[in-house]
Amino acid sequence: MPTLLEAAGVSSVPSCMLGRSFLKVMTGRERRQEVYGETGHHERSSHLFLIREKWKLIYRLSWPISSARSYILRKKFLFDLEADPGEQSNLLELPYANTFSEKMGGSLGRSLDRWFKHVRGGCRAYEPSESDSTMPTDLQERLKALGYVE
Repeated sequence: MPTLLEAAGVSSVPSCMLGRSFLKVMTGRERRQEVYGETGHHERSSHLFLIREKWKLIYRLSWPISSARSYILRKKFLFDLEADPGEQSNLLELPYANTFSEKMGGSLGRSLDRWFKHVRGGCRAYEPSESDSTMPTDLQERLKALGYVE
């Protein structure tokens, strides 16, 4: 969301939002040491990923009905993005998977777990009330133009 807000010209991100804009990274004006993300929150399954340098670790997850803060790890993927930019060869499943791949996966996994706990620990559901009119009109109009609000 911070990326979308910056792209829409919003100068400050609401304090309740975790995360930072990726716009500078996407346009090549900045480089991040680690990039964490979550995708595909549908039907109680999703993916978490962490990119560090040329390495990308992905967790395929399912979510227990009873909890939005914990997950069941279904599968791990580790890719060398320089050698395999199309993410076709999971280094953790190759018959010759070596100790380095396993250690790299473990190191990235610990970082990915820390990011997940940080993000999930800070996320709180927000239910606006009828009297809540804190969103500036110009922001409402910009979000409408992007199709995020009606």
